[in-house]
Amino acid sequence: GSVPSSTSYTKISYERAFPNIAQSGEICGSLICAGYDKYKNNPLGFTIRYGHKFFLADNDIASLRGFYVRPEAIYSYYEYDSKEGGRTDANMGALLASVGYQYVWRRLLVDACLGWWRICIWKRI
Repeated sequence: GSVPSSTSYTKISYERAFPNIAQSGEICGSLICAGYDKYKNNPLGFTIRYGHKFFLADNDIASLRGFYVRPEAIYSYYEYDSKEGGRTDANMGALLASVGYQYVWRRLLVDACLGWWRICIWKRI
């Protein structure tokens, strides 16, 4: 995910297909704090991310099936209890790139991908 592994989060996403140009876009929002807090530091915040899939094969029958490249942008803001006492704020921004394969059959979609961090900016306020 886009937040440190010590925090828990719940996410919801929406993907919109553009079959006439063999692309799709996905926006995702996450609430940081909804779930198990392994380190008991009471995180609270949000993450928003957008990824756009460019399908590599020109397949008129199933244009959103096959290999793709997906650039993605992420922004997170959250605060947590620091070990020194008090609350600490944190921001994170990242640009990612991934390659994957998507299989579509009727209403079933299976998607597998590998990704890489390209630029990561971490700033504590």
